[in-house]
Amino acid sequence: MRKIKIKKDVWPLIESVIIIGTETEDQRPNFLTCSWHSRVNQKPPQWGITIDHRRYSLDCIKRNMTFSINYPGPELVKETDYCGIYSGKNIDKGSLFTIFHGTLSGAPMIEECMLNIELEVKRIIELESDSLIIGEIVNAYSDERYIIDDRINSEHAESFFLSYPDFNYYTIHRHIGKAWQIGRKVK
Repeated sequence: MRKIKIKKDVWPLIESVIIIGTETEDQRPNFLTCSWHSRVNQKPPQWGITIDHRRYSLDCIKRNMTFSINYPGPELVKETDYCGIYSGKNIDKGSLFTIFHGTLSGAPMIEECMLNIELEVKRIIELESDSLIIGEIVNAYSDERYIIDDRINSEHAESFFLSYPDFNYYTIHRHIGKAWQIGRKVK
């Protein structure tokens, strides 16, 4: 098969979708949809997230030096998309969810999500258009229905993905919505 050169602005084919949790300057829970993330270190366990410099949530994370990662299931696709469309500077996105807190201040978590991780910022790397934030995991939480032998059973915990370049949300088995569109129907 012959290879064809394409433009260099290539995106991954799919990435799992998470919701980043932080607090505003007046301690209001704020959430941002994110698909640019990965576990980046084994010991200590660290996670990397990338956020556009223009995002309000980035300022909140830099001020608090903590954040949370929340894995939504497909039943939260509209709310998840909404959190990526609208700014927490102007809208109370915390009202969409049941909020709980672990041990870190500034890192609210979403009860409805299957997996919640609270992290302390260890390093911020400023890139041209984005900031790469490395956080060390302080605690992780999950609903007991997803746990087998102290681990998440991925057969029972269904997350969803953002596909590129068509920008759609999918579970492993089905299409569940158009990115930056389905969330407009929340309110």
